Amino acid sequence: MIRQKIELSPKLTPPEIKPSLETALRSRPDYRTAIQRLQSQKITRRVARNALLPDLSLDYHYQLSGAGKSARDSVNNVFASDFPDWGFSTTLTIPWLDKADWEDYQKTLNELKQRQLAILDLQLQIIREVRSAVRGVKNNIKRVKTASLAYKRQQKKVEAAQKKYEVGLATSFEALEFQEDLANAGVARIRSLVDYHQSLIRLWRVLGTTLENNNIIFEPYFA
Repeated sequence: MIRQKIELSPKLTPPEIKPSLETALRSRPDYRTAIQRLQSQKITRRVARNALLPDLSLDYHYQLSGAGKSARDSVNNVFASDFPDWGFSTTLTIPWLDKADWEDYQKTLNELKQRQLAILDLQLQIIREVRSAVRGVKNNIKRVKTASLAYKRQQKKVEAAQKKYEVGLATSFEALEFQEDLANAGVARIRSLVDYHQSLIRLWRVLGTTLENNNIIFEPYFA
């Protein structure tokens, strides 16, 4: 379980949509897996397509031979390159296209299109999730600022009421009322901070950076 410490005075930096989207498309495991599957399907489609195309190959050979009245003369003629033998040939291979091969190729095309559409759907989903999460963090930042300001104002009221009470200008009941209002303002401030941290955790999950933001690093283990 990952425990998130609630800071009473966090650094409130509102996130922005564009860099958050870039981070999500770079870090989210589901999107990275979808991209890898798309690349794999492209390779499969290319292999199936190449199987339907003619193949033209070029072969070239060159060799030296020797001829003479003796073995020694033959060897000398080889090194002298007096009797070169060379040539080339071409081979055109045309695959026999049957219905099964063509259906296999069409199947790879359909699967490729499906993966492309799946990535587009995932991109739209990520955009919606990122926008919603960013908006949630920004709204809770406003709540934290408002609640903190209200808490500080209430503190000043309590201090003023306490001074009046000490000089007899306010009753104990009035002083206790201000103390109760201060306690309620403190609860509202804590609640806004909790909601802010929860929205921040949700943003990290949407961006795929939960482990990174909690300083959790998985290192490869080799026995």
